[in-house]
Parts: sequence; structure tokens; C-alpha cells
Amino acid sequence: MAAGGSFPGGVGGVLALVAVACLVGATFAALSNALALVAKQRETLIGAVTLDDVKRVAKRVLDPAKLSFLVVGNPEDLKPDQVVPAE
Repeated sequence: MAAGGSFPGGVGGVLALVAVACLVGATFAALSNALALVAKQRETLIGAVTLDDVKRVAKRVLDPAKLSFLVVGNPEDLKPDQVVPAE
């Protein structure tokens, strides 16, 4: 080699090593691009959801009579077992 190093596989081994390094680099680049495309697609899908969509699904899925809330701390104006009516 030009810098004085030696490689047991000779010039052919060096060429094989460079070829494999290029293939590994190309593979990681392709995976990175694929991940970016998936993230962009997910962002687009989430961005398409409107507030009306969320409200419509919440009305269908959530039952206010079955909801429970846990208050952590000791709020001065809240009594134990106090039921707060829904707005």
C-alpha cells in the first residue's frame, strides 16, 4: 500500500474491503431514507386529523358516565368523594 501498510489479502483484498464498505454504506443510507419516508407519511396522516374528527371519535368511544379522575394533592376546594358534573 502507498502509506506502507500491509493487508493480508493483497490488492484484491483491499478492493473487496472497499466494495463491502460501499455496500454497507449504501444499505444504511437506504434504511435511513426509508425511515424518513415513514416518519413523513405518519406526520402527514396525523396532520390530516381535524378537531372535529377527534370530537366525533371521542363521542363514539368515550362514555362520560364511566370516566374516573384521580386528583393528586390536597386541593382546598375539593371534598372527598365529591362528584363534579360534566360541563
